[in-house]
Amino acid sequence: MLTLIRATFKRMLRRPLRSALTVLAVALGSLAVTLALTLLQARNLATLPSDVFYVIAGEVSSANAIAYQLFSSDDLGKYKPLIPDAEAVEGYAQAFPAYLERGGQRFKVFSSAAVNPAYFNINPPRLIRGSFFTEADLQRGTVPLLIAESVAKAVFGQGEAVGQIVQFTSGFSPAPYAPRQVVGVFQDPLVTETASTQTYVYEPFPRVSSRFSDPPVTLIVKAKLGLRSSARGQALEATRKLFQSDDLFREFKGAVYTTTSTTSFFEDPRFDPQALLFTGFAIIMLIASLVGVFSIQLVDIAERTREIGMRRALGATRSAIVIEVLAYALVISVLGTISGTVLTAAVLPILQQSTGAFLFAKGLTFSPVVAAQVIALMLFVSIALGLYPAALASRLKPMDALREV
Repeated sequence: MLTLIRATFKRMLRRPLRSALTVLAVALGSLAVTLALTLLQARNLATLPSDVFYVIAGEVSSANAIAYQLFSSDDLGKYKPLIPDAEAVEGYAQAFPAYLERGGQRFKVFSSAAVNPAYFNINPPRLIRGSFFTEADLQRGTVPLLIAESVAKAVFGQGEAVGQIVQFTSGFSPAPYAPRQVVGVFQDPLVTETASTQTYVYEPFPRVSSRFSDPPVTLIVKAKLGLRSSARGQALEATRKLFQSDDLFREFKGAVYTTTSTTSFFEDPRFDPQALLFTGFAIIMLIASLVGVFSIQLVDIAERTREIGMRRALGATRSAIVIEVLAYALVISVLGTISGTVLTAAVLPILQQSTGAFLFAKGLTFSPVVAAQVIALMLFVSIALGLYPAALASRLKPMDALREV
């Protein structure tokens, strides 16, 4: 085997430029596939986990708004015993817009959300500094607040936001510009997220809640592993049981939805434009690089026709010729995929620094598992494509090959 590999390297060194360009083609294909899979992984991490869903109650208008309010934050304790396949049940309420005031200046915030501290165990934003607010924070004199990085920069400039007191008002604030203390700063939501999932400020639910308050409360449920389907059914049944005697619930014919987003209308998860873009880019680069390798192998076989004929005349078997050609494809693929993996590890920090903070809020990290999968894929496809040139070379008849000029 080592003799075969050494012979392959000697062949490559006869035409160093061609060999280098072929390795580069494979490296670029490997880079594209690894990068695309890493971007998809980052995008999946930035979305709700597969075991999390929302429960929304109400009729939906043409403006995609809920026509009546069914839940209040006080209902959470009633729901948990009725959904045994749920790991956690929490509330989420979003207000458009909210306002911060500090030093006589007023700042408009696109949206805020009222949540309980336990919400951050289900769907936490990416914390930059400080901490999420806890039950202990709610017992203090000043109500805690969690703000996005862009809000912190707008209000505090280059100064530290954590620990500062601001005045804040939203749909849940008990009084205009009630005092709040910033306990943490998190990374801005994805620019690709819908308005219903873009949150720039988190505040606690008020101590006294009302089902007729504004904004409406939706339930966020995290199912136990593998039990999402049954948990969704239990959530719907629990809603019917708790509100079957409610006048509004009967009037709107018990309209309840379980979705993966905070609105009742949501895109088909099978169609993801970004995923389609990343996958298409990877496939195009992969095909281009492998076609290049395939073409080079055919050219190599054509140039070595006389050499192969002589080897066959001297007693070389067809299987020996096949193994020799496949060894060339294997060495090229190994060098190219390893180079592509190294390039990916070098490119990801640059990509994260330039765009990751905006497009991939959960960050871009090099995954050895993804790299290993890409290496295995590239090796398999490269060797599979090398079978035809290998078979073509092995079928050369010694006399016909020796006649070639």
